[in-house]
Amino acid sequence: MRKRTLMLGLLLLVALVLTACGGAKEEGPGVGEPGGPTATPDPATLIPDIIPILDGAYDFEITEATNTYAYRVPMMIQDAVDTLMPQLEEKGWTLMGTPTVMGHLATVNADSDEYRMSISMQDNEHSQSTRIQFLLMKK
Repeated sequence: MRKRTLMLGLLLLVALVLTACGGAKEEGPGVGEPGGPTATPDPATLIPDIIPILDGAYDFEITEATNTYAYRVPMMIQDAVDTLMPQLEEKGWTLMGTPTVMGHLATVNADSDEYRMSISMQDNEHSQSTRIQFLLMKK
């Protein structure tokens, strides 16, 4: 019985040592190679070209199923509105009325040949940032 316990203990010790060492690792295919992992795309590349991306944008949120795109910018609401409006016009959008700015919130609607777009913005005094959300609706 003692011999059996000793053998079992040695076998367990060898198994633990081999597991801890891990042995030699085989290198698999690299990123982008067949069978390998795929690179994570830059979120900004997933936003359609018809949506302006303001300088310094971060924290991208993309929901292609609903054509909703959002990001944050390091500026407060009025600066975000003032920066975004000319960029919308450069991308071919026609504003439907003037932007509505009320405290920490702003909304604007725009129209193009193919789409209508609803834009909502909300700033955060603590982080000195504004979240901008674009909802594209196909005509």
